[in-house]
Amino acid sequence: MEVIVAITAFNIDRYTTVERFLDEYRMIGLNTIELNGRVRQHVIDALTPFIEREEIAISSLHNFCPRPEIVDRVNLRLSSLDEQIRRLAVQHTQHTIATAHRLGARAVVLHAGEIQALRPLAKTLKEPYQAGEKDSTRFAQVQEALLVRRKQLRKTHVSAAERSIVELAEFVTRKNLGVKLGLENRDYYGQIPQVEEYDAWFERYDGMPVYLWYDLGHGEILENLGLGDKGALFDSHGHRLLGVHLHDCSGIKDHIVPGTGDIDFEFYKPYLCPKVLRVLEYGRRVRPVARIAEGIQYLREKGII
Repeated sequence: MEVIVAITAFNIDRYTTVERFLDEYRMIGLNTIELNGRVRQHVIDALTPFIEREEIAISSLHNFCPRPEIVDRVNLRLSSLDEQIRRLAVQHTQHTIATAHRLGARAVVLHAGEIQALRPLAKTLKEPYQAGEKDSTRFAQVQEALLVRRKQLRKTHVSAAERSIVELAEFVTRKNLGVKLGLENRDYYGQIPQVEEYDAWFERYDGMPVYLWYDLGHGEILENLGLGDKGALFDSHGHRLLGVHLHDCSGIKDHIVPGTGDIDFEFYKPYLCPKVLRVLEYGRRVRPVARIAEGIQYLREKGII
């Protein structure tokens, strides 16, 4: 099986025409793209002739894509406790899945949701870390408070996310779309899923088109904050890996050029079989093209892509 190496539409906001947008990818040397949640319908319409002529290919779509107008005024979440918002999130995700099928993409990357009440605590935890005080009493107290509070609040949000994921998996199966759903790990502890949710969900979703999508930077941030365990996650669910977002991370700053941070890429090599999608996810500020290409070369030398 051919290894698919793609890059996100990280530069979509820089250009007014898709031709100039695609020129940057040609200079990088990649022609397979993951369309992210900033891509609107008119961009997909403009890209379609290039896809049909096989000048470019689409590996995956990152929900919600195409970006619906409603997300500019409503926080659509698959874990929302407001049933109307949850159902709207499911409907727009179904549209993403149908679009992925039409464009020939193999996967849709999903954010399953979050416990919004935990955002202030999660932000507070980063403050002593950034000040070099990870071993401080303050850091330990905030970390413990975050762990306790998440246990108290998680049930209803996780249940809402579960309903949404089941509905989406059933949609894929019922419509025979052949698209796989990747549940992405997140970069703060209030978000869903964490390891405990993956454990329960993958047991429940056995036989459904639901898989693990792993963002290396997100995982590194949580481990640096003492809240993640990639070893446990991959020991249990590495065989379910659908794709990865590749970038580097320094401390709690991610989406930087591979080779300029602290991620141990060697850890992931045993799990990156040929069928796993490899998607480079650079930050929007990363430029010029030469720096992007350096990161790609670094990953090639490491045997990641």
